[in-house]
Amino acid sequence: MLKFQIAVATTALTANALKVGVISDMHTNLAYDSWVSDADNCVAGGAKATEEAPLGRINCDPSTAMIDFMFQRFTDVYGEVDVLLVPGDFIGHGIAPHLEVAVVSTDWPIVQSYIEASTNLLKKHFPNTLVLPTIGNNDGYHSQAVDESQKSDYYGYLLNSWFVEYPGNA
Repeated sequence: MLKFQIAVATTALTANALKVGVISDMHTNLAYDSWVSDADNCVAGGAKATEEAPLGRINCDPSTAMIDFMFQRFTDVYGEVDVLLVPGDFIGHGIAPHLEVAVVSTDWPIVQSYIEASTNLLKKHFPNTLVLPTIGNNDGYHSQAVDESQKSDYYGYLLNSWFVEYPGNA
């Protein structure tokens, strides 16, 4: 019993020594246009807004500039964290295709570019942090598992991007 109590006490002390952060639902919008209205999710080619919103606009997925700013603000306020939980949704709304209408050859590179952009921003601001990402409902096919024919490529890409090439996770 004493060994168990010592183990619990040691685990509690160690856990209290860790600085843990959470960043959720980035929903990166690579097509963000600061002059497009929120009626079109601020995506290039949509209806023009009356004022420019260089970082972002309410009701729109955030621009990479906004995410970059928020990550910088996070590190300015909290410093370097030991562990960062990132529970999914790296990709903006409306980007992930629905499996029944997906065109693998054209949809996968788009999904990959959004995951890459979000991951690169994490690497920039949290290079030495252990980052524990998970897949959100917008990070493959919308609210669906990746097609069987793509699993190897998809999960291999995430493993490489999130762990092998990520300094804090390598």
